[in-house]
Amino acid sequence: MLGLIAIVASYLGISMQTLLLGLLIGYLTYFWITPILFTARRAPSRPKWKGGDYKREYVRGSGKDIPCRNPATGEELPGAKAYTPEEVKNARLRASQAAKDWSQTDFTERKALMMDILDWILDNQELIARKSCEETGKTMAEASLGEVMTTLEKLRWLVAKGEQCLQPENRDVPLLLAFTKSARVEWYPMGVIGIIVPWNYPFHNVLSHVATALFAGNGAVVKVSEWASSSAKWIEDVLREIIGKRGYNPDLVQIITGYGETGAALVQSGVEKVLFIGSPGVGKLVMKGASSTLTPVILELGGKDAFVVCDDADLDHAIDIAIRGAFINCGQNCISAERFLVQDGIYDEFLKKILIKLKKTRQGASCKGLRCDFGAMTMPSQAKHVEKLIADATSKGARVLYGGKRKGTEGKHPTYFEPTVLADVDLKMEIATEETFGPVMTVIRWKSEDELEKLCNSTPYGLGSS
Repeated sequence: MLGLIAIVASYLGISMQTLLLGLLIGYLTYFWITPILFTARRAPSRPKWKGGDYKREYVRGSGKDIPCRNPATGEELPGAKAYTPEEVKNARLRASQAAKDWSQTDFTERKALMMDILDWILDNQELIARKSCEETGKTMAEASLGEVMTTLEKLRWLVAKGEQCLQPENRDVPLLLAFTKSARVEWYPMGVIGIIVPWNYPFHNVLSHVATALFAGNGAVVKVSEWASSSAKWIEDVLREIIGKRGYNPDLVQIITGYGETGAALVQSGVEKVLFIGSPGVGKLVMKGASSTLTPVILELGGKDAFVVCDDADLDHAIDIAIRGAFINCGQNCISAERFLVQDGIYDEFLKKILIKLKKTRQGASCKGLRCDFGAMTMPSQAKHVEKLIADATSKGARVLYGGKRKGTEGKHPTYFEPTVLADVDLKMEIATEETFGPVMTVIRWKSEDELEKLCNSTPYGLGSS
């Protein structure tokens, strides 16, 4: 192969390096850049939706009130109302009717819709980040990274790779049948996907899962958390307008609000598949509810990620990543680092450098223009859970080296929990194996690889590690 390249380079009068660079640029342009640019510039293939206004003309829930407040300031936000079981069924029916047309689209059309959404996000980055800050108490920097950039990357990946993932796949057959039989897997739209998402990233959690459902040719009904319901109407209105301008029924995506009863109603509403992200306890209820109708489910049920630091690590580099991993979104992230397993030889130095960094940080209300490293926790009850885990650990010998307290009381906002460093943790303590979902760096010492392996495998969670 290299010989052929050398002959071609010689014929063209250029070096092999130049030719290889040109081939690489050509490959990237043809397979990555051109499809995305072509899709982004593609005009709608059909007139705008003529079936009525993009905005909903029917009630957005008539059940219990859902009060909403800014966790960082305590200020009241626009509230919502819970959907009744009957209203959930109607939402599913509307999405199902709209999905009949959408399911017939080709991948070019679906890519174009993804790019329409992507373009809107690029034009409204600050608005998205600010609304997320107000609803969850996170900082503007956290919202920019976790809500905007992550969503954009998932959309870009869908445009570049989604079609490839949904291509038919050949399967082997037994040798004796190979002369008369062949086998392959083909992917078809299912209908309507029921999606139940948590509160920690209200924009990203909705958009990323709606996008994958739409790209596969489905409609979606999304039940958002009661702790992130203020922005539900806004997100749905945005999606309705984008979908309608491309010529499709805006009812394709329904965003519903409510408490546990609303989520249970969605699971049993007749959706063709359920995606749930949340706690193991609620995940079991979702699976049980779906089992009565044999509805397939996807469950993502938390994490207790291990962050392993060996004594030959670049410690300064590891410290920066560790702080980011522990305190991202005040630790309210399913793949945040929760267990810091530090080798004995650098254990004390690791803690010393962590404390130096943390003492330079600031916590506050970023939505008010303050330059902050950490924001507030979203749920007061979650702050109480973190407090309970720390109390258990300290009663069994752990040391709080930094933080360890919350500001605010149960049921009141704002609720800030100080970024906390908890040292000398062992497996007797609940915090070593139970998901914290809060701003706590739990540091555990290890000496041998056998001990490290035992520590890594000491929890039932397995979502991520680093």
